[in-house]
Amino acid sequence: MDLRYIKALASSRLVIFRSAKLILSSYRTFFISLAICFCSESFSRRFAVVVMDPRSERIFCSANGWDRVCPASLTKMMTLILLFEEIQRNNVSLFTKFKVSARAVAQAPSKAGVKVGEFICVRDCISCLAVKSANDIAVVIAENLAGSVERFVDRMNAKAASLGMSCSFFKNPSGLPDASQKTSARDMAVLASNLWRRFSSYSEYFRRKTFCFKKNIFKNTNKLIGKVPGMVFGKTGYIAVSGFNLATVTLRGKIPVVVVVIGGKTSQIRDKHVQTFVETFYKSPRILPGLVFMTAQRENSENFCAISPFKHKGKSKRAHAKIKNLNKKLIRKRTASSRRHPFKRPISQ
Repeated sequence: MDLRYIKALASSRLVIFRSAKLILSSYRTFFISLAICFCSESFSRRFAVVVMDPRSERIFCSANGWDRVCPASLTKMMTLILLFEEIQRNNVSLFTKFKVSARAVAQAPSKAGVKVGEFICVRDCISCLAVKSANDIAVVIAENLAGSVERFVDRMNAKAASLGMSCSFFKNPSGLPDASQKTSARDMAVLASNLWRRFSSYSEYFRRKTFCFKKNIFKNTNKLIGKVPGMVFGKTGYIAVSGFNLATVTLRGKIPVVVVVIGGKTSQIRDKHVQTFVETFYKSPRILPGLVFMTAQRENSENFCAISPFKHKGKSKRAHAKIKNLNKKLIRKRTASSRRHPFKRPISQ
């Protein structure tokens, strides 16, 4: 056999082998990427609820309350707590001017639209975070209080540890996407409780429906203000990997309640959940654990439908009965001491 023919055959076989290896490698990469996408999606869309007493930080009921999730703009509650503490220590006042840096201007939306070298007073900074949830202003606060974002983040994590937020780790003051920035619904409920309990005098900033800044009118991202009676505080959050989040404090009479919902599929569904949980807490508290448990199951499944226990027509009436039966089963499983009070222990963590 001709030597040239043998070399050509060997060369062609080598090319075929390398091509097959490349194709298999591509398929393997594709399927691994697909699996990662599915896993990350299922994690990111994890629906979590916590209903808590802000005075004692006792959990009335929860679903996936200890699961680690992305906080999104709920992170700004910690930024505001550190700012309010500085005001309390008289290190800054509501009329102190903070300078805007290039790093702040470069932040992703939502933004207040400040420019490099501009000065903004602390009072406007609070409004921008509470109403607009502006990422650029969060960086302005961090840099002017601690000198740099990194030092401010260290303060945030130290504060989280002191509050017992064991599932939380912060990487930026705004809540913009970061793989290592995590929290839990329970930790966000603790944070909202501390913010309301220690700095209730600033709750008026969160109750504003609109805020005018630099001739621009910003609408409050929390659409439940004025819609849910007694709601004195609310902070929204959204990034693609976390879903729609909302932490609220409602006070009716002398009874406050914190409701935190994380991982809503839309802002409307999230708001509906929070409104339903608040109304259920004040009107029919015994069915609340069953309602939270059932809603979490439905929200984490593909076939989701919102449940309202106060509409007694058709399917809603049957859902109301089903919630009652489920709650009875959950209560029976508790110990004799916990049966005396329906909220002695959280339903699930």
